Amino acid sequence: MDEWYGSMEKKGETMAEIREETVSGFCKAQNQTRRIFCELEEDEQGKLRIVDTDCAYGNCPHTGDCLLMANLSLSD
Repeated sequence: MDEWYGSMEKKGETMAEIREETVSGFCKAQNQTRRIFCELEEDEQGKLRIVDTDCAYGNCPHTGDCLLMANLSLSD
């Protein structure tokens, strides 16, 4: 098990570093204030993109105008 965690390579390519961010704000879908944990990854151009969240972002009907994710800075 330690060997798997120690290796960050897959098929000769180095895996990208994941950055974690916490965002607080109002969730329209749940009609309440929430704290969301996000995983971000930096691409080759240095831009951050959302890899995962602990909410339904991406599948939520409010994804396009999400007040929570508007608080997330995707520029470094």
